[in-house]
Amino acid sequence: EREPVTFALHALEPLHGVRVTPGALTGPGNIPAENIEVHLIHSWPQRYKMNPREGWGVMPELLYEPDRSGEVWVGTGSNAQWWLTVRVPDDAPAGDYTGAVTISRGDGADQSLPIALTVYPFGLDWPRPMHWGIYYYPGQTVGPRVVDLDSLTDYTRRDLQDLRDHGLNGFAFSLLRGMASTDASAVPVIDVETDPVTVNLGYVQWVIDRINEVGGFEGPLPLYIRSAWMPDREDRERIIQQAARVIEDERIRRGWPELLYYAWDEPFREPEISEAAEPYRALSEVEGIRTYCTVSDEAGIKLDPWLDVRCHATSLGCGYQWPEVYDAAMEGGDEYWWYSNCTREFPAVMRFKAGFHHWKSRATGQTYWNYRSYSGSPFCDFDGGPGDYITSYPGADGPIRSIQWECHREGINDAKYAWTLELMVNEAERSDDARVRAAAAEGRAILNRIRDEAHIDMDYYTDTYGDDLAFHYLSDWEATRYDANRRAIADAIVALIEAGAGR
Repeated sequence: EREPVTFALHALEPLHGVRVTPGALTGPGNIPAENIEVHLIHSWPQRYKMNPREGWGVMPELLYEPDRSGEVWVGTGSNAQWWLTVRVPDDAPAGDYTGAVTISRGDGADQSLPIALTVYPFGLDWPRPMHWGIYYYPGQTVGPRVVDLDSLTDYTRRDLQDLRDHGLNGFAFSLLRGMASTDASAVPVIDVETDPVTVNLGYVQWVIDRINEVGGFEGPLPLYIRSAWMPDREDRERIIQQAARVIEDERIRRGWPELLYYAWDEPFREPEISEAAEPYRALSEVEGIRTYCTVSDEAGIKLDPWLDVRCHATSLGCGYQWPEVYDAAMEGGDEYWWYSNCTREFPAVMRFKAGFHHWKSRATGQTYWNYRSYSGSPFCDFDGGPGDYITSYPGADGPIRSIQWECHREGINDAKYAWTLELMVNEAERSDDARVRAAAAEGRAILNRIRDEAHIDMDYYTDTYGDDLAFHYLSDWEATRYDANRRAIADAIVALIEAGAGR
């Protein structure tokens, strides 16, 4: 697990050459100083994207390393804020660890800031399979572009490692028909003398090669194949069916993870729902594959006969009413996922969605738009379109992370803590040991309290805050409440272990 901590400095006089140096954390074991990353928080102008009526503001977002000397200058009356991330080794013994961060300045004056960390005697667990994902198109930024993929191999590998470091095990990407690569062999789909149709699997293979290098992306991976749907052709159904068969045969032959066939994006209303029904109906006749679509409540119901994974948009306008959307998916025999935006500068909301909202919703997948999609410069939010969608910015040496991206990881861990306790409680409640059952009852009470406090129905936010978009930019919980709930869960897990559960 990676655990963050943040602190700020307010300068009463000009400070030059300020340097932050973490030391090792010691306790039952040793967490070396090199396991503690040091970043500065950068505030800059950003749009209030989910609440455009509010315009824009200067918002803390970027996490970047101090310049190559590691030093920072802070003017009189100004603030500087640091974000530290502790990477706990897998084999760190459980217990309390302490250490310090040294804050030094150019004149030699130092100040020590203590840090304490608790490592718990358990690992995290959750129901499997579970898709922790995002939309990410390796080797590109916005839209399909023909590029030299070889030149992007190292950078893509760093991006994928960033996804893994933030708890993800999958992502949605595109077939990108026609994209060039080093393995650009075109596989025939339909033999038509005058107009042969081909699907190029070189890009897909290049992506799979990159995820195999990083590891941990076990799938399923939604694969957007809209380019294989050619509405102007009379044989369009046969084309998309054959495309899926060719891709699936190659997937099995090459040992790729499972692919979910994704033929239409966001057919939220008519007539798009009816238009989307055509390719999904065709794909449903291809044996051995599963289909995926981003849906509204109406689309989920109408596409149900041909859909295997419903990924619901979390907005009132798309009919996201829980538990109705979940129940409808279960009744249709479908898997239930949800998706939202991962790039808003509302960290508490990001943590809630990825964490306790996901856990309470009982979804088996979550995904977001977008890891990195922008118009114009990624470092200007005002130079085109509806704004940029970026969780990690493209730095010269690799991804430049953001606060909301770190809170996304914290949310995923919140969900995993809750599931770890829930799975233990489910088993412990069947125990013959009274101590185990008593600890299970206390754990169940904590889960029930958090579940009651975690509001995931959209009407609640509209009624409480008077805005149908409030779920996306307002949180009921202050930051300390997330941590207090996680500690309560962790302590309940320890109590179960001490009572003899799981032994």
